[in-house]
Amino acid sequence: MGTRGLETPERLDFDTLLTELKKRKAPVTDPQVFAAVQDFHRELTQAADAIALLERRIDQAVYRLYGLSDEEIGVIEKG
Repeated sequence: MGTRGLETPERLDFDTLLTELKKRKAPVTDPQVFAAVQDFHRELTQAADAIALLERRIDQAVYRLYGLSDEEIGVIEKG
């Protein structure tokens, strides 16, 4: 594929984009490439935040299901 894939970075999946950037071995100055990397980073951050929120909600549901006290929850969360 060469670095021609960087001509349309918005069409690349993240792994391919990283591979193409590594082939360049130079700072990314192309505004389209930079914007695509920023978009991937923003999406990744949003996904990580959503996962963390869901994990907290699941934890709280499990704690309620088992009727755990605040002390028991503290022990679990420190663990």
